[in-house]
Amino acid sequence: MCGICGIYAKEGIKADVILRMNNIQKHRGPDDEGYLLVGKDTCIMGGEDTPERVYKSNILHCPYENILQKRDVLFKIGIANRRLSIIDLSPSGHQPLCNENKSIWVVHNGEIYNFEDLRKALIRRGHTFFSKTDTEVIVHGYEEWGEEIFNILNGMWAFAILDNRKKKIILSRDRYGIKPLYYFFNGKYFIFSSEIKGILATNIIKGEPDWKTVEIYLKSGLVNYNKKSFFRNIEEVNPGYFVEFDIKNETLKKVKYYEIPLERIETGEKESIEKFKEIFFDSVKLRIISDVPVGSCLSGGLDSTSIVCVVNKFLKENKIKIPGINLQKTFSARYNSFHHDEGIFIEEVRKYLDIEAHFIYPEPEDLLEEIFKLIWHQEEPFVNTSIYAQWCVFKLMRDNKIKVSLDGQGSDELLAGYLGYKYSFLAQLMREFRFIKYFKEIFCFRKMGEKTERLMRKSLRDFLPRWFLKNWYKIIAPRKIPSFPEGKTKDIFLNTLLRDFLNSLIVLLKYEDRNSMAHSIEARVPFLDYRLVDFLFSLPADFKIRNGYTKWILREAMKGIIPEKIRLREDKIGFSTPEDEWFRSELREFIEDLINSKKFKERGVFDLKKAQDDFKTHLEKRKNRSDVVWRYINLELWFQKFID
Repeated sequence: MCGICGIYAKEGIKADVILRMNNIQKHRGPDDEGYLLVGKDTCIMGGEDTPERVYKSNILHCPYENILQKRDVLFKIGIANRRLSIIDLSPSGHQPLCNENKSIWVVHNGEIYNFEDLRKALIRRGHTFFSKTDTEVIVHGYEEWGEEIFNILNGMWAFAILDNRKKKIILSRDRYGIKPLYYFFNGKYFIFSSEIKGILATNIIKGEPDWKTVEIYLKSGLVNYNKKSFFRNIEEVNPGYFVEFDIKNETLKKVKYYEIPLERIETGEKESIEKFKEIFFDSVKLRIISDVPVGSCLSGGLDSTSIVCVVNKFLKENKIKIPGINLQKTFSARYNSFHHDEGIFIEEVRKYLDIEAHFIYPEPEDLLEEIFKLIWHQEEPFVNTSIYAQWCVFKLMRDNKIKVSLDGQGSDELLAGYLGYKYSFLAQLMREFRFIKYFKEIFCFRKMGEKTERLMRKSLRDFLPRWFLKNWYKIIAPRKIPSFPEGKTKDIFLNTLLRDFLNSLIVLLKYEDRNSMAHSIEARVPFLDYRLVDFLFSLPADFKIRNGYTKWILREAMKGIIPEKIRLREDKIGFSTPEDEWFRSELREFIEDLINSKKFKERGVFDLKKAQDDFKTHLEKRKNRSDVVWRYINLELWFQKFID
């Protein structure tokens, strides 16, 4: 796991610029740093954090001089890396990394899990390797297969390839956007970085808000509007895309290399459960490959418990070793608030397995102390303070010398884990005229506490055509017309899953990346192995919701592997915090001071009376407005940190 950055400057630029870009991302890779600068000469350089043994290694791609002594050197093309050493801790894992004749270079953030199989295949084709890293597979794979390599890789990545033969810089991002990659292009400069702050560090582009994105966030809480960042003119490489910059012609093009296949595969229940189990187990196994200690996030929910229990099977039954670990270590956020604490379920896992469990209790006073640091690392406004709970868990991991974590992100969007998916599921049953099944599922949902009227009303809303709803809202609520995105298929339930998987999930992955990397930890997500994603999107809806239960196939596959109390758990909490209570107590004075501050009043962004009324409504417990109040807080602090 690393931070990467690079720049093309038409008229040349000083080395000090890329040094600033790389160093501002030091938290992403404190173990090593490297630079390749191409100008009048080609310079391979290290920096202050480059280990002495790397300088002395005499390996083809390793540096022989320090960039600090050549800050005024002019170059036209530069790529750089901050390394968090996970696989192959030797000097040969240093980046930027090249092929044998130095015609192709790469800087890479992420992990390629099938690198060992690809390495063997490439050696059979005549390629020579001088490291045991996954990164070198990208270099030789691109050399052998060109851009088709992106479809061959199994992993999470954001990397940049400098192809000196074809005079191109290629930026590639993994299929689902697990790893971030941003860029700026104005004809004179092409700049890219793992984080937005890397681009801003050049001083070529000033941090300016994208006002439409700000407006949408303030009104609705959406943070991935039209896939735009909160910073004007700074774009993301979209998941499943690569961006190609033609150095000679100074042109840019975006190419989509992956799309989720939606062909329905008809298989029996038993075969599907076994196939799911096989892929999931292999995905977890690949993601515990590491040369450094690995830990697991444990919320007490179905997803994280499944990962922890499967890891335990590998450690106990398959005798797989994790460096520096005797017992599997788990990390959890706990609260004294009953509504947010999942302690009873975490204890259930502790009783079931032989694990070393660690806990942290996020407190509002700690949030206040770290709030600017959190906002600086997240870079863009976020939806609520649950992000801080995740921050605290990674902080706990770092304090226990963990460098790789496993987490359950992606399962809810793949397996219909959110409780709201039941409505689109029922709507699709209506569309298919499966009314016996429709009422059977309503009966099952009722047993779990749902009201019949609510189920029927919301499923009817999802069933009705988009054009009808748009026109209906124009009549009954012309000022509050919600958005109705058109679906990719005729399947209502599948469209809902696709919408959230392609839009909401990328936001959650961004939060996880920033929180983990702020503490120099690599976060891995076994549910987002592309083989598992493709398989699950090929299954019928009732493999995901059945008899009132979400994630049906996962629950079936985990029989005898996880505690029954968790396997049959009906409620869902996730990474939440008691922010509604915090805002009325420990954080009340801070919020009042912020909303009444001169900066807030003169910002020209907020409706001051509405902000004050919303907070008053929340304080008086007339309605929980903590989500709206948080937007005011977060947006104002973001302006102070990045814009003012």
